[in-house]
Amino acid sequence: MLTAISTAYGKLISNYTTNSSTIQYFEPPRSIFLEAHFIRIYCQLYTPNYQKIFLQTVAYVRCINLFYFIILEFCAENGKEPQQQYKGSFNVRITADLHRKASLGASAKNISLNSYVEQAIEMQVAKDAVAL
Repeated sequence: MLTAISTAYGKLISNYTTNSSTIQYFEPPRSIFLEAHFIRIYCQLYTPNYQKIFLQTVAYVRCINLFYFIILEFCAENGKEPQQQYKGSFNVRITADLHRKASLGASAKNISLNSYVEQAIEMQVAKDAVAL
């Protein structure tokens, strides 16, 4: 039996975890957090029957995990490398000072911070490609 743990989402009531996925149910408010293979979902539930939804979510994640491992096995058998899909955005954690300097640099060039960082990454990738 899971002991209720207080978190930022509420009290953790139910938990399902594997090496590649996590499903958690919180009260109050009634909400589910799901993370599986680069998918992250947090939603509030407007139904009293959370156990049924929680179990259905667990079954869904098991299917995702099974499909994921079938694909990995197929790739291994056929000498292929699985490729992650990239959506073109990601979080970067940097120091506050570097953030300030980058923001000032972008402002001086009259471009967005996003464009400034994109240009810096493009220059580094090009430099690394030459070195290879």
